[in-house]
Amino acid sequence: GGEKKTRREEDKSDLQALINGLNPATALATRRTFAYDHINLPATINYLATRQLISDKDHGHKNYYVYRDTGRTNEWRPIIWDVDLTFGHDWNSGPGYFDDAIYHASPIRPVQTEINRLYRLIAETPEFRAMFLRRFRTLMDETLQRVGVRTGVLESRMRQIVATIDPDPVPSAWTDADLDFAKWGTWGRGLAPRDEVEHVIQNYFQPRRAFLADVQPSSRQRYGLASGSGDPLPDVPQLNTPGMVVFDGLDFNPSSGTQADEYLSLRNTTAQAVDLSGWTVEGAVRHTFESGTVIPSGTGTAVVEFQGRIHLAKDAAAFRNRSSGPTGGQKRLVQGNYSGQLSARGESLALRDASGLLIATFDYAGAPTAHQLALRIAEIQYHPAPPTAVETSALPGVAKDDFEFLELVNLGESPLDLTGCRFTAGIDFTFPATTLAAGARLIVAKYPAAFAVRHPLANTLVLGPYDGQLDNAGERLELTDPAGEVILDFSYKDGWYPATDGGGRSLVLRDPAIPHSGFGEPVSWGISTAPQGSPGAPDPQSAITYRGWDNFHFTSTERDDPAVSGPLADPDLDGRPNWLEYAHGCDPRVADVADLSLDAAPHGSGLKIRRAAHALDLVYDLEATSAATLEGPWPAVSHLVEPLSATGTTESVVLREETPSTQPHRLFRVRITLRP
Repeated sequence: GGEKKTRREEDKSDLQALINGLNPATALATRRTFAYDHINLPATINYLATRQLISDKDHGHKNYYVYRDTGRTNEWRPIIWDVDLTFGHDWNSGPGYFDDAIYHASPIRPVQTEINRLYRLIAETPEFRAMFLRRFRTLMDETLQRVGVRTGVLESRMRQIVATIDPDPVPSAWTDADLDFAKWGTWGRGLAPRDEVEHVIQNYFQPRRAFLADVQPSSRQRYGLASGSGDPLPDVPQLNTPGMVVFDGLDFNPSSGTQADEYLSLRNTTAQAVDLSGWTVEGAVRHTFESGTVIPSGTGTAVVEFQGRIHLAKDAAAFRNRSSGPTGGQKRLVQGNYSGQLSARGESLALRDASGLLIATFDYAGAPTAHQLALRIAEIQYHPAPPTAVETSALPGVAKDDFEFLELVNLGESPLDLTGCRFTAGIDFTFPATTLAAGARLIVAKYPAAFAVRHPLANTLVLGPYDGQLDNAGERLELTDPAGEVILDFSYKDGWYPATDGGGRSLVLRDPAIPHSGFGEPVSWGISTAPQGSPGAPDPQSAITYRGWDNFHFTSTERDDPAVSGPLADPDLDGRPNWLEYAHGCDPRVADVADLSLDAAPHGSGLKIRRAAHALDLVYDLEATSAATLEGPWPAVSHLVEPLSATGTTESVVLREETPSTQPHRLFRVRITLRP
């Protein structure tokens, strides 16, 4: 008789399977197994505990909703509906619907436990009872709060709500509450909304707190299949301490070859059920435990049917379909789906309670895959130059984005089978059957025909096209191996090196051997020395501009502040502006005004100077004069550049006249120009 509210194009066979799976005529062990695999137990526990906390008298026998997380976890959960008979109100079957009495002594056992198949299963199963009782106790302590509290969470919220419809405490003719009350009235006590709220607060919350806090054996609340039977409510709040729950196993590289099957597990080390509601796992993966998540006590082994353990899965549905244990059908408590992925490289995990208290940590060494060890992105042409007339003639209608490409390199000593590797963020591309030789490079092009026109001499394998395009402003790129293991996951930005943003030059990796974690750092990248990028070959020395050099000396915040990182700023107060520090290969954070390395050239006829290597925006002109005074004139003279030494980002060179002057006295100087 269920009525489907969503996905109406489908039949109700999944609902019928739920009804059948909970049939009380079926053995309890079978129903428990069904529940572990098909019911969102934390959500169900939280639902039941919440409704009993507020003395809900009208649920579970008719007119109620269940929801299935179809296509994701495939788990069922009940959802709140029809909550008018709460906070002490009870149906009396008369014309008034409910009377003036406020009933605070409602038991913690739902009223429809026997006839509701789901409620009954929770009450019949010892570990589910323990989960319910611990969650109920948490809600008592955190939401209802302790005996003696006069203005608790619930009271404050009720007063806040009623104040929005009745902002004037004095009866008036303009508030929504008073207008409604004047038109429709009410039954029973005849109190207006503000007065009714205060009546409930005074007559329900204090006695309800005292009723539930009673730990006397004769009156202590119990939860079980029959009224007054079952297990007792815990008499003390949960005290969270480090080590009470620990990480106890994971699978970062499932034998199935798909990362959807990965998981980690947590074990309860105490003798009591532990409420994990709102706790978080951080680090390699991220997850916040759903309200109602409780780990019963137990060793977590097969002997006790894995009680005492919870499995946190990347994909709960995939976990339950694993071909070997842990898997479904084993009465395992499972929760999914966490964000992130357990990397085969090895990572760290941390467990914190809802307050942020560190409960447990875990480090695992991992075992990187061949792709993770050797495959790297070496060049990103994300914002190419517009097509030339020749290129447009060769490919009518071609656009600048058609010239995008990515270059990949195999740093390993063995060939890499790239079949099934995939770009899953930034662009969408799955590698066809492809083997990349040791040390070899290949290109993944947006439009291979456009790439061939612009780079006819690139002697390398070209794959493509790919779907999507590289964002001109920068974006996240993710590359995974055939099993879904992340090879690279980083973001590039156009502001790192503006010279790569539309002018034709590409981002090139300075050193392919940098750790994978460093790919998102601007200092790991440089500017291609070739005007249109350098696909198919390494770029042994990247080019540089002032806006790019500043990455190595200023933080991202400082780069946004011209007073610190601007060309004319002088943060080290040595009298030399930043652009001259750049031009001479000096450190703008160290006062080194005398360290210019400007000297007479060996054998005369010029000057020796240290300069920024491969600078695209600097011009160094040798000027000379034979005048008796320094006032000049100082004409620029043709000169030879003789490299002397290079130290990565700087080089020492000699600027010399090509044809030495015959003048007996010759003065030289260098004019340096920073071009925009």
